[in-house]
Amino acid sequence: MSIGFSLFAQNIEDLVALARHGESLGFDDAWLGEHIYTPSVLTVQHPHSGRPRPPVSGGDTHIYDVWVVMGALIAATSRMTIAPGVAILPLRNPLITARAAITAHRISGGRTRLAVGIGWLPEEYAALGVPFKERTSRTEEGVAILRKAFAGGEFEHSGRHYSFPMTQMTPDRVDVPILFGGTEPKALRRAALMGDGWYSPLITFENTLEVKRQIDQVRAENGLAGKSFTYFARPKLKVDRNLLAKYRDAGFENLVVTFDMIHPENPKTTTLDHKKRVLETCAREIGLKP
Repeated sequence: MSIGFSLFAQNIEDLVALARHGESLGFDDAWLGEHIYTPSVLTVQHPHSGRPRPPVSGGDTHIYDVWVVMGALIAATSRMTIAPGVAILPLRNPLITARAAITAHRISGGRTRLAVGIGWLPEEYAALGVPFKERTSRTEEGVAILRKAFAGGEFEHSGRHYSFPMTQMTPDRVDVPILFGGTEPKALRRAALMGDGWYSPLITFENTLEVKRQIDQVRAENGLAGKSFTYFARPKLKVDRNLLAKYRDAGFENLVVTFDMIHPENPKTTTLDHKKRVLETCAREIGLKP
C-alpha cells in the first residue's frame, strides 16, 4: 500500500526539507495544492467545509506556484512521486499545463502525476479573466488537449474554448496519469470516463466508499471496468495502522495523509523541527519503514 502526504499551505521555506524528510521516513508521494491568489472576501462556502475556509482566504495563507515547487521537490528527492493535488486546469491554457507536466515528468524520470480540478472560487476566476461558469467545459476540453499532447507527435485542436493549428509538445509519448478530484455526481462521472484515477478531498471513510461505488458503476456501465483506475483516498481522521487496515480491506491501495490532520498547529508559527517530529510520529504509527 502506498502512503503519501499533502503539503498544501505549509511554509514555503519548509517544503523542501519536509519532502526530503518524508521520503527518508518511507512516504511514497508528496502532494501540493493550488490556488493562484487569496481573496480577502469570499462570496461562496468551501464545498467540503460548509463555510469560508481560512487556509484559502486568510492573510497568513502560504500560496506558491505549484509547478515551481514541484521542480524543487523533484530535485530534492529521488524516490517519491510529486504531484499537484489538485491543479486548477481551467485557469491556464492547457498547452501551458501540458508543457509544465511533460517537463516535470521527464526531468523526474517519471515521478509525477497530474491531478486536476475545476476550482470553486469565483473571485479567482474573475481576477484571471476566465468565466467561472465555463470551468467544467474548459476542464473537459483541456483534458482532451492534454491527452493529445502526452501522446507525442503532432496534433491540432479546434474546440469551443481552444483552437490551434498543427503543433507538437513532445516527439515521444509521455505517460502522465491524469487524476480528477471532486465528489459531486457530475465530477465523479467525469473522473470515471476521462480520468486514470481519482484524488480524494478530505472526506469520511463512508463517503469515500460511496465515491468508489459510484465511479466503479459508471465505469462498468461504459465498458471500462477492466481498464486501470487508481484511487487516492484522504482520510478525514488521524491515520494509524487500524485506519490503514480499514481502507485496505475496502480495496484502497493508496492513502494520502493530510498534514493538517497530524499537525493542526499554525504552520506559520510552528518550527520546522517540530513538524519533522510530528511527521516521524505519524510514520511510526502507520508502520512505515525508512
